[in-house]
Amino acid sequence: MLLDLYRDTSGLRKKELADMSGGSEFKEFYSRLDDIKNYHRRHPYLTVEPMELEFVKYKPPADPSSGDSDKKNGKAKAESEEESLAFATEQDYEKLETMFSGEETLGRYLDLHTQHEEYVNLKEAEQIPYLRYIVEFYEFEKYPHKHKNLQYKEYVRNICEYLESFLARSNPLLDVQKLRREAITKFEQDWAAGKAKGWELTNDSDSQEYNELFCKACEKQFQTKATFDSHLGGRKHKKAVAKMETQGAEPKPERNGEPSKARSIAELEYI
Repeated sequence: MLLDLYRDTSGLRKKELADMSGGSEFKEFYSRLDDIKNYHRRHPYLTVEPMELEFVKYKPPADPSSGDSDKKNGKAKAESEEESLAFATEQDYEKLETMFSGEETLGRYLDLHTQHEEYVNLKEAEQIPYLRYIVEFYEFEKYPHKHKNLQYKEYVRNICEYLESFLARSNPLLDVQKLRREAITKFEQDWAAGKAKGWELTNDSDSQEYNELFCKACEKQFQTKATFDSHLGGRKHKKAVAKMETQGAEPKPERNGEPSKARSIAELEYI
């Protein structure tokens, strides 16, 4: 491509150098700039291709010095040069086509429709529209602790996985795993200090009820006191208690009697 420019078969390069000679380079620059502005003003919806596509589409011209007998070799050489100049293969384009959803617009926007559907199907979740959800989806502290069960944990895990995937696809040079490690380190510090957002050490009735309705033997959270009391008399619970006593130790609480599952949920929310 550079060789074609230096050959200047059209004479445009020579004319441009002549126009810029004599101290009129700025006049020529602003003249070209006005032409570009006027062109795009007349075509406001023109699709502009990135510069790298120029190299992908570039096909080296045949060598004019070669004769008819060298046409075949010249064609093979051109194809070889074209392959060496192509930065993207057909497989790369196919991968790019499926890398982002239509809503993500090649990594410009999030697509949280699946997560929104999961959220509105959670127990006691507010039935909010999608536009409000994408503004508030990370405000996990608004969801009551007593309903943060395994279904809720899976919902938050799906959000984490999607956001990490989106970052990796839209920012390929970003070290996503490093960000995750930094978030976990910060979470452990805040958790130990009782300052993890949404899980601060308080005496509010919601947190107390969550702790009181958690069965340590079965590692199961109950929503009402009636179902919890009924569970305590069940055969499955008694078997779990016997097994725990046989092992000689009960599950160690993380803090203030709070179950270990609560910590894992809090960590996912923090990430």
